[in-house]
Amino acid sequence: LSIPEMCVYQFKALLSELKYYEHFPELLQFRIFFNINPSFFFIENFIKNTVKLALNEDLYPSGDITSDLIQNNKIIEVKLISKESAVIGGLRFAKYAFALIDNKIKFVSKKKDGHFVRKNSLIATIKGKAKNILIAERVALNFLSHISGIATKTNQFVKLAGKKTKICCTRKTIPNLRVIQK
Repeated sequence: LSIPEMCVYQFKALLSELKYYEHFPELLQFRIFFNINPSFFFIENFIKNTVKLALNEDLYPSGDITSDLIQNNKIIEVKLISKESAVIGGLRFAKYAFALIDNKIKFVSKKKDGHFVRKNSLIATIKGKAKNILIAERVALNFLSHISGIATKTNQFVKLAGKKTKICCTRKTIPNLRVIQK
């Protein structure tokens, strides 16, 4: 973007932020007190709603028939280990997948999005009812592997391009997942 385009973009962003606070004035006070960017609320809602859709798609119409074989009251702890070296992405999506199935599942990230991990690195631990972990794990791992794959490949392109070239995004994305894939 050129400087005038950036100014217009920032001005539009400011206007949309002000319009947002017209409808939710209590969030303005919350933002000022905690110094939180309002886009945080939109991002969290986007992640949560995207994960809800994915869980509904995965579990409709029969649910997870494999997990029906598991006794639900058994508490287990699972370690999420990387199968290869990668740049991690999608941890909040994974965390929401477990939380939306069972809000008592404890998902503890050991790494942060954007960090490089080596093969066999501990990424997170998950503790809760075995059946509920199994119900959520496929969606959680799909988000984690897909977003981490994009982050890893993008990181490789950035390294190859060097500092004199800018890596731009594409519109060749899956509908409704563009925000994730960019």
